[in-house]
Amino acid sequence: MKHLTLLTLLVFSAPFGWGEDEDVWHCVDEKKWFLGPLLEDGGLKLVKLKPMKFTLKYEPEKNRLAIQGPSWAADGGTYYLDCVFCYLDPLQGAILKAQDHSINLALRNSRFYLSETGDRHASLASGTCTKF
Repeated sequence: MKHLTLLTLLVFSAPFGWGEDEDVWHCVDEKKWFLGPLLEDGGLKLVKLKPMKFTLKYEPEKNRLAIQGPSWAADGGTYYLDCVFCYLDPLQGAILKAQDHSINLALRNSRFYLSETGDRHASLASGTCTKF
């Protein structure tokens, strides 16, 4: 009878304590650069960009990263990158590598690196992420 009571308590308490997202980070660029045709003659120019903030969530069941922030989705929605290698190590922290057709993102512990290439531009960012 004790086991049945304990099991019942665990079943009913699970939705309240276990449903929170644990694999979410708040990130901010420390350095961000853009290289593109910003000159009138079509030449390339290297520009330092204003740091941006974004939120990163690891979705292991879909093997992807969900990213929200003003520079990620024009409509304020969520942008997704497929995991190439995503692993959460209790001792070493997060090791996340994800990409799509033009973006590569790597996060190890609290440091991230991001690169993006297009047909006429490239950008590079580096910064920190804090897990909450």
